[in-house]
Amino acid sequence: MAYARDGEDYLVVGSLGGADRAPGWLHNLRAEPHVGVQVARDRFPAIATVLERDDDDYHRLWRLMNEHHRGRYDRYQAKTDRLIPLVRLTRL
Repeated sequence: MAYARDGEDYLVVGSLGGADRAPGWLHNLRAEPHVGVQVARDRFPAIATVLERDDDDYHRLWRLMNEHHRGRYDRYQAKTDRLIPLVRLTRL
């Protein structure tokens, strides 16, 4: 899964390639935000926070994620009317 970093946190995007529906894993995170994360050989427990447009950091983190992935997420957002959420994964 594509990700970016914001300090110690990891960011992922619930884009499903710009589909009109959210990916299934996003619904799972909303129901149970305690997750296990693995990046390369580093495994750790984390808490997932789904960020929506009204969250203070949403626009800054969207720009960070989009720039890190060469504009991919702006292209996905242009394909759908739903707001594509960001997910912050914070190590516990």
